[in-house]
This record gives sequence, structure tokens and C-alpha cells, in this order.
Amino acid sequence: MSIRARLALVLLAAGALLAPPSFAQDTCGDALKVRDFGTRNKFSSPVTTVEELQALFQNSGDDIRRLLAESGFQGNPDDLFAAVRSGEGVRSQSYAPGQRLGWMFFRRSGKPVVRENLCWAGKQPFQGWEIQFTSGDNWYAMTVPEVCGNLSFLNEMPTPKCAVSVNDTAGETCENTTIQIDATGSLAQSVEVQVKAPSGRTTTLTASDARSAYRWEYDSDEPKGTFEIAVIGKSPTPRGNVLECRAEAEVTRDCCVSAEPTISLTADATRLAPGEETTVRANPRVSDCTEIDSVTIDGQQVAAPYELPFSRLDPGSYPITGQVRDGLGQTASASVTVEVVAPVAQTRDSDRYWTLRPFLGPVQTDGDSARFDFGDGERRRYASESGFGFGVEAEYHFNPRIGLGFGALLADPGIFLELDIDEAWDMTTEDTDLTVVFIGPLFHLTPERRFDLFVGPLLGWVDYSSVSWNLLGQNVRADLDGDVTLGAQVGFDLPFRADGPLGLYVGAMYFGSKAEVESPRFDLTVNPTMFQVGLSYDFGRR
Repeated sequence: MSIRARLALVLLAAGALLAPPSFAQDTCGDALKVRDFGTRNKFSSPVTTVEELQALFQNSGDDIRRLLAESGFQGNPDDLFAAVRSGEGVRSQSYAPGQRLGWMFFRRSGKPVVRENLCWAGKQPFQGWEIQFTSGDNWYAMTVPEVCGNLSFLNEMPTPKCAVSVNDTAGETCENTTIQIDATGSLAQSVEVQVKAPSGRTTTLTASDARSAYRWEYDSDEPKGTFEIAVIGKSPTPRGNVLECRAEAEVTRDCCVSAEPTISLTADATRLAPGEETTVRANPRVSDCTEIDSVTIDGQQVAAPYELPFSRLDPGSYPITGQVRDGLGQTASASVTVEVVAPVAQTRDSDRYWTLRPFLGPVQTDGDSARFDFGDGERRRYASESGFGFGVEAEYHFNPRIGLGFGALLADPGIFLELDIDEAWDMTTEDTDLTVVFIGPLFHLTPERRFDLFVGPLLGWVDYSSVSWNLLGQNVRADLDGDVTLGAQVGFDLPFRADGPLGLYVGAMYFGSKAEVESPRFDLTVNPTMFQVGLSYDFGRR
């Protein structure tokens, strides 16, 4: 060591001895106490920004590398330079009196030198740029005081190490559900394990859950999928932050869980008309430990996709059975029932509607009879002429084959009676009118054709007008009683155009009718038949 260097050390020691007592004296111990920066021993001009720090390492890189080697730094200088260059891990930090510095770079007479075991003993904290970085297996913290640029050593410690190995004891059948996790190769102040199961559920295992140091057992009965396992180590640094490590492993399960086979059976349609076809489908399932050996539907063996067409001509209920057999000889069955139903005519809204039939035509009473009783025996005389009438009928159609008709007609049946009592006595009658109100069901014989033929019985009320006759030159008038009677109808409708509402109506009605007068005793059997021609008009169809 030169005389000048020795003199400088003596002066520094003398200054330390002459310094007044302070808090730093209590904490610095045997370290060289430094009370001022930025004097003649400064390494560079002030470093007040990160950019100036980066410039210092760029311009004085060779000096810094040489001094790092002299200081006994065990890391790679390139890691330090990379941390400064990127700015990652660089922060502005204040350091209180009593802060120990393992070594410090400074300049003596312009020459860069390094001094070990220093302690800041100034009255106020100093501000510096703290650099944290990892090199090799260690973490380092250094600082550069802003006023002088003297790179100084703060701390070092091993970086945490994480290691993991796993063993799944589930095997092929998942009889055991434990995963063994071994992290004994880890080096950290605290270690925990995170396990993410195939279902997505995450479990954290801490030291208190460990079976022994850094060894855990994790139980899960999930038979399939990948378990993601992470060992996370944490170590706090002297600078107040925490270093972490992470090691990961995976466990993939594909267990064969034995179970009985199952099968379900469905049909595309379960209600058919005779001869109509449906498809019966089976859905068999077996466990992962085996395979499907055979599948039958309705006694017939089928291959994938396990389908069978089905149809029957005869109406009835047909249960269909499906069976699956697995490679272990286990079986399961299921059934579905298909109904074959004869078609039934259904009434649609369009089958319900009204028909109106106005008509007119001749009334025929040939063969009618009249009987007169004057107390001295009966006398009969038959005489009638064709008359004329008109009327209207309305029919409500319940379906294409059945309807209900009702209406009324007014007719002059053309009845004219003459009776010779003796050579001096005779009687003549005037024409007698009748009114008929009727109702009855109508049965359509050709509902699907344009020519709609129908027939039906009728129930009618026949009301006659008063009857008058000339007896010995005297006009006599009497009322004929009304009559409830049965009758019949036949007719057809013929639309003028297909599916048109208006058409031609042709038909006939017959009523068996009888009228009486008490005195003189007189009864009249009419039995009118009316031949009708008119129109038919359909309405109310939907």
C-alpha cells in the first residue's frame, strides 16, 4: 500500500475517533463509519435519474467490473449490468444512519478502489438507487448513492428453490384415490402446494397439511382427467420483498370404474296407423372397463347405431324390448310400447257449416180420401188435384255425413171434394191450404263427391186452413185440427262450381197427414208429397 493510501486511512480513522457519539456509533459496531458522500472520494458526478445511473454503468463499465472482481462478488457482472440496463429491480430508496455497506467503490486521487465493511454514520439519511437482481443461485441488493455514484453492496441470499415429484396411487381401477406429493428438494422459508383437479376445483395445501416435512397426500375420487400440481416456495429478503419459486407437475388419470350396463329405448312415433312404419332406437352404455358385446331390439340383434324399423298391420298394443350385453356378461333391458290404431274419422272445423235451401214445387195428393158421417151411414168420395207450394230448409252439418235439417213450407194441395147425399142433397168444398213446420236428421250418402245425395226422416206439424163447403145451398165453415206427423225427405245438392257455395237443390218431401171435423163427422187424409226445386247455399265454413 502506498504512503498516500496509508495516510488517507489514518485520516479517516482519526476523523471517526474524533466524531461525536451518535446513534450510528451504536449500530455500526466495528465498521468504518462514513459521514459524508460527494467529496473528493466520489466515484462519479451525482446520479439523480435512472438514465444517469445507466450512463454511469456504460461509461465506467470496465472499472466497475474490475472492482467487482476485487470485492469478491460471486455472481455474474453481466446480470448486474442487465438489471441496470432494463431498469427492472431499480428503485429510489432512502437509507437511514446505521445502514451497513459490505463494500463501496470510490476514487482515490482519481483511481477507482474498493473498501469493505462500511457503515453510514451521517446525521441524515442518504438517497440512493437500489438495484436488486438474481445471478446464479443467489439474490443480490446493491445501491448507488445519488450524490457520488459510489456503488455499494447491501445484501445477498440464496434464491428459493422448488422441486416436486408426484405419485398417483389410483392405478387402473381407482381403488385408491391418493396422490402423493414430494417437495423435499425445495429450499425456501415457506412452501405450499396448489392442486387443480380436472373438475376445476383448486385446493391449497400448507405446511400444516403436510404428512411430514415437504410431503403431502391429496385425496380425490375423480376418475378421469389431469391434475395440475404446483409447489410454490417463498423467502422474504432483508430489503422487505419476497422471492418466489415454482415447480409444476401433472397427474393424468384414466381409471376404469366398473358399473352395470344401461340401455334406453325410444321410438320416433309411438302411435301408428296400420301399416305405418316407425324407427325404434336403442342407446346402450357400458362401463369403461369393458365393451358392448351385443344389442338386440325386439329380439333382433342390431349393430351401431342400434336402430330397427317397426310396423304392424293389425291394431293393438305392441311392447318392444331392447337388451344390451357387455363383455363381462352383464345385461340390462328396457322397453317401449307402440300403439297401432285404426284411423278414426275426425271432425274438422271445416266440416261444420250451414246450408240454406229455398225451394218451390208441385204438391201431389193423388189417392187421398175423405170420409163423411151424417148419422145414417158413411159416404166416401175421392177427389184431388195437384197443388203448389214453396218453403225453405236450413241444415247444420256436424260432419261430412250427418246434419240436422229444419224448416217450413206452405202448400195448396188442390183438394176438392164433392158428395151427393141424395137426389136433393149435395156438398162441395173449397180448396184447403196447409202449413208444415218440420225437423229431422239428414244422412249424406256421397260426402266426398260433388253430387251430395242425402236422405232422412222428418217430424212435422201440419196446420190446415179452415174448410168450408156448400150444403143445400148454404155455406158452412169449420176448422180442421192440426196434426203431428212423420215424413221423409230425399234430395241432392249440386254446386255450380267445385267447392263453390252456391248450387242447385232438387228433392222431395212426404208427410202422412189426417185432419178431422167433429160435426158433421168429417175427416180428411191428405198424405201430401212435394217435389222441390231450388237453390243451396253453404256458409259458415272455416
